[in-house]
Amino acid sequence: MSQYDAIVIGSGHNGLITANYLADAGKKVLVLERRGMIGGATVTEEFHPGFRASMCSYVSGLLHKKILKDLELHKTGLHLYQTDVGASNVLRDGRHVFLYNELGKTLRGLETVAPGEGERLTTFGLRLERFASIFNQWLLVDEPPSLDHVIATFIDSGEEELFTEFFTLSGLDLVDRYFESDIMKGLLMFTAMVSVWGGPRTPGWAYVYGHHAIGEYDGHMGQFAFPRGGMGSIAESLATRARARGVQILTDAAVQSVDVTKGRASGLTLRDGRSFEADSILSSADPQRTLLGMVDGAHLPDA
Repeated sequence: MSQYDAIVIGSGHNGLITANYLADAGKKVLVLERRGMIGGATVTEEFHPGFRASMCSYVSGLLHKKILKDLELHKTGLHLYQTDVGASNVLRDGRHVFLYNELGKTLRGLETVAPGEGERLTTFGLRLERFASIFNQWLLVDEPPSLDHVIATFIDSGEEELFTEFFTLSGLDLVDRYFESDIMKGLLMFTAMVSVWGGPRTPGWAYVYGHHAIGEYDGHMGQFAFPRGGMGSIAESLATRARARGVQILTDAAVQSVDVTKGRASGLTLRDGRSFEADSILSSADPQRTLLGMVDGAHLPDA
């Protein structure tokens, strides 16, 4: 039975980033991937002969700048780039608006189709910037803050209304507060609902705006970039770096169970019967799959 310092379940970007930091700390690391290819949600797959595309996540805006700096992924093949336009809304009546990465160009175009909305967009952007300035302090802490602590921090910063807007309102309630035109409300409602389980009137979904605001590209708040070669190039650059530091990555390695000895995770067994021992087991699979599917319920608290 092979012995490791740490085993990481899942080769998505979270698992591979974890494996890199562990390897940098001198640990012997194994990464296990259920599928036949690495990447998790950061994958580029051939969906038709000769045609490849990002199949799950599709832009990079929340890959933290500290990770990019620490791991120097540009040295292992990651190339991030932007196009001129971040988003657009084209209506059947011919009206259209584009959100360029250049603010001035966005505002000039917006004023021609919806006078006054440029100023409203600027106000909205400044509120998002303020939200990010308060929220960013919690991104890299060891433990997430309690809700009471988050609320108190916003209040102490004189921004109680900012908390209300971006944590409790629906996306529709929020855009109705800041905008008047259908073309801007429609465009911004897309960004509120993309990739989440909710609708325009779902309470609390205004947080999606704040979630995107804490991301950045090249120092610009809320912007995103595309990885050359699709999202799979993020995973490939992480895997290349990890392997160079001794990390072993196995594909077609579905976990059957996490082994527990004296109340502590001590290893795991794959569906094909192979077993591995480790001082630490880390899972980048979802909590239900991890705790209810891989760990015997007898080892878990009743709650």
